[in-house]
Amino acid sequence: MEKHYLYRENSNQMKKLLSLCLLSLYFMTSVFAQEEQEKASRFSFNNSGEWIFSLPSMSLPSDLAQPVLRFSPWYNVQYTASYHVIKPVSLFMGLNVRNVGFICTSNVDYEGETTAIRKKFRTYNFGIPAGITLGNPEKLIVYGGFEIEFPFHYKEKTFKNGVKTEIFKEWLSPKTPAYVTSVFAGVELGSGINLKFKYYLDRFFDSRNKDLISGMGGLTYDKLDAQVMYIAFCFNMFHDLDERIEKMIDQRVKAKEVYLSQR
Repeated sequence: MEKHYLYRENSNQMKKLLSLCLLSLYFMTSVFAQEEQEKASRFSFNNSGEWIFSLPSMSLPSDLAQPVLRFSPWYNVQYTASYHVIKPVSLFMGLNVRNVGFICTSNVDYEGETTAIRKKFRTYNFGIPAGITLGNPEKLIVYGGFEIEFPFHYKEKTFKNGVKTEIFKEWLSPKTPAYVTSVFAGVELGSGINLKFKYYLDRFFDSRNKDLISGMGGLTYDKLDAQVMYIAFCFNMFHDLDERIEKMIDQRVKAKEVYLSQR
């Protein structure tokens, strides 16, 4: 009888201990999952494009080269990963592919006649930006940062009196530096509309390249001191487009339910 009583008492204690262990394990798992969820929620990943309006800053007399506004909507794509440090502050890095360049015109004496020359220069660059954002994503975000870019494809077009006469393409061209750096700043509204300004700290052409520029009256690449700057429009650089669409649909569904319930 005494043995049966001790066995039952030990069994009850084991059940209590097992229940306590299971409860502790559940609590620890819940806390760990919540912490992991909070850590995961601190990261966000977005992608967008850019519509670029660029101009060169050139230290040349106006009779040699005059800048012309260049519009390049294609092909520009950017991927951004943000880490939300505290509520108004985030750090971000990204990977970009960008079509950047400039246009200039000049009047050149050719065979006794003045010829209007129009030159288009561009490179495709692989870029790595890094920066910081400040603000409320639902209202306004202000951001700024630094970027390093690696030109991997070069193109040059020549127009004489409005007619395209030459086109030159080259991978990893010696006409441009191995890499260029830039600074940028911008704002993004809660709607996702983004306006960015960017200025390249380095020259577009390699200062060591002394080749003649076709159609530019003896001007060489090392003498064409041009630094590109641009204004770009883009959407949802720091906003998740899919999430915004889901919220919009939920709001419309709720509004419709309220409307039907009041009829």
